[in-house]
Amino acid sequence: MTTTDTNNVAAITIAGAIAEAAAVLRQAGIAEARREAGSLLSHALARDRTFLLTHADDALSPDDLARFRAFVSRRAAGEPLQYISGRQEFYGLEFEVTPAVLIPRPETELLVETALEHLPMNGAPLVCDVGTGSGCVAVALLNERANARAVAVDISPAALDVAARNAERHGVRARLALLAADGLTALDPRGARFTVIVSNPPYIAEEEIDELQR
Repeated sequence: MTTTDTNNVAAITIAGAIAEAAAVLRQAGIAEARREAGSLLSHALARDRTFLLTHADDALSPDDLARFRAFVSRRAAGEPLQYISGRQEFYGLEFEVTPAVLIPRPETELLVETALEHLPMNGAPLVCDVGTGSGCVAVALLNERANARAVAVDISPAALDVAARNAERHGVRARLALLAADGLTALDPRGARFTVIVSNPPYIAEEEIDELQR
């Protein structure tokens, strides 16, 4: 990125790029178009929002602009912002998300809070997370309970790969066992007894998907 060159009339500044993208996203029906435009530019430049504000008059390089416009096109076509950026915050932690997993939703934090009420801060509680996806619930619980261990189950090996990386990112991988299985079918009922079993399966009906906010 370079400072705006007054001799280069084609140069687009950070502020101009955000305005352009916001117009595109607004036309596509994105509710918070300007905020998402800023988030996409932050991702394209690998810079935070403060940088965008304090360097609003800087011009984007051709490569940065092309990358940003590609992100905007994907978002305008309906791809979730979180899949484009590859991350989502959940329970105060940042998680990797890919199309192999569902995007953690804010209301799922209630599941974590409820489970924590049943997980003692002493002893060695054991959690089972069925349909773990990104691993957000299991990882958040282990992050809150340093004495706990967890078994995370998912039928998708690709989802388990994402969960493993998230557990590694937040320093709980050694306390998390990952199991490829359909629900509880692979667990031995004569084996370890779980303190808490949690699950947050998909709960949006197919006929409602098209009505969701883009």
